[in-house]
Amino acid sequence: WTDFLHYIECTDDSFAEMSESERIRKIHSFVQKIRSSEEMGVKYMQAWEEKVLEREEGREEGRKEGRDEGILLGTGRSIEELLKELGPVPEKLHKRILEEKDLDTLNAWLKLAARASSVEDFCFLLDSREKM
Repeated sequence: WTDFLHYIECTDDSFAEMSESERIRKIHSFVQKIRSSEEMGVKYMQAWEEKVLEREEGREEGRKEGRDEGILLGTGRSIEELLKELGPVPEKLHKRILEEKDLDTLNAWLKLAARASSVEDFCFLLDSREKM
């Protein structure tokens, strides 16, 4: 086992030749065949490129999700800031705003908050809008 771990660290011809282990020599032979195979090299490069693309797609997806979350959060905060000008925002309403994940809904609520004359008025407009 230690020979194999040392082989993995060194991975050169001289260590494989010096090894007393037949298994190490066989492994080295297989590794050399794979390294010298153009087909395997192409497959390796394709797999590597696919992994890079997958990683980049994942990063971009994460960035997009972060941007979307930021927009939702910012819109929700804007609604609350408008409502705070009219009075205290009840915890239930605060949670409802933060839990909403549809940007169109939040934008509609933002317009309602801008037109409302009080927090109670906003809640009334919000409830009557949802009953439609």
